[in-house]
Amino acid sequence: MPAKVLSSVYNESQNGKQRTLVHLLNATGVKAENGDNLPLADPSWERIKGDMIFEISLPSVSESYYATPDTPGHSPVTVEKVNNERYRITVPEGTVEKYGIVFICH
Repeated sequence: MPAKVLSSVYNESQNGKQRTLVHLLNATGVKAENGDNLPLADPSWERIKGDMIFEISLPSVSESYYATPDTPGHSPVTVEKVNNERYRITVPEGTVEKYGIVFICH
């Protein structure tokens, strides 16, 4: 992951189904200095260059996709099994503009 892409991971259970949500926030355009009032007017988001790749430990993965409130629908992500309970998730370049969530169902 690029240094200025902030992430947080949450697990949730819904109707007996488990999923992990990886929240991604593109902070590459943040130019705030210590003491600045937030939010800054008209923040810009620099383009994230390259695929974003992370690994996660889960018992299984049945479905995975990316969603953002900025665009309707879902975008595909690639899931590769690394070993028994370890998966490599690839979010293709151009998928994340500002903020979104990788949904990993298991």
